[in-house]
Amino acid sequence: MAVSMTGFGTSTVSIGDATIHIEMKTVNHRYSDVMLRMPGVFHSAEHTVRKHIAAGISRGKVDVFMTIEGILPSAKKVFVDWELLADYLGVAEKMDRMEMFTPALSAESFILHSDVVHVTENPQLGEAWQKALLSGVQQALDAVVRMRTHEGLALTQDLQDRLYLLEDYTKQLEQRVPSVVEGYRSRLEQRLKEVDTSRLPNEDQLYREVILFAEKISIAEEITRLYAHIKQFAYILNEQTAVGRKLDFLLQEMNREMNTIGSKASDAASSHIVVDMKSELEKMREQVQNIE
Repeated sequence: MAVSMTGFGTSTVSIGDATIHIEMKTVNHRYSDVMLRMPGVFHSAEHTVRKHIAAGISRGKVDVFMTIEGILPSAKKVFVDWELLADYLGVAEKMDRMEMFTPALSAESFILHSDVVHVTENPQLGEAWQKALLSGVQQALDAVVRMRTHEGLALTQDLQDRLYLLEDYTKQLEQRVPSVVEGYRSRLEQRLKEVDTSRLPNEDQLYREVILFAEKISIAEEITRLYAHIKQFAYILNEQTAVGRKLDFLLQEMNREMNTIGSKASDAASSHIVVDMKSELEKMREQVQNIE
């Protein structure tokens, strides 16, 4: 079954004194494009979050927004080089005995030197926080997938209905070919009579002319390929995988056959049928653009 690329979902999870709010929305896109907007404390979990999303959404533009309410775990970490600090303290003690310290030079300037004590970003998110975050992401993702699946049902039904119309139009074209050829024969005989009855060709000559015309306007191959494309389209539409690109390709091939048939059409009725077919085909292409 086809799945839509349009979806929306939210989730809220709590841990300790903080609450994580997640909003996820998806729209159609040629490829997979995930945009994450999250607080800095979650950056270490970005790769895992992307894997979770990729497991449920293979194609489309995905926007994820995360916010936190409440007390956050510290995203900073204090690093102390204890060996270097011990060396600095030893030097400071000697300098103090030598009365070398002044207001411009104090022991604190050694002890709090950036090489000794500095603050860094905490590269690791606590296990409990990461578990809560991924739980929220999965809940929002599940809601998005449900919406995409539900809309996919409607898209599938619409495409199937239009596919039936295309098949019916194809049958109409197929049935018109004999009458078009016979009409040409009748018109040819009538025109020849009007011009000069003495020059009216014999039955064999007329037959050869009609045969040449029938070959010229033959759409048998195009009709056969159209039937094959329609059958393949119906089959792919019910596959349990991302089918959007396959369906789009088939529609391009159908359009190619219709253009050829349109160029061969020698009567108004057939031309009108082709116009109607291309109109339905364009509506199908618009729908397929939103299928994963």
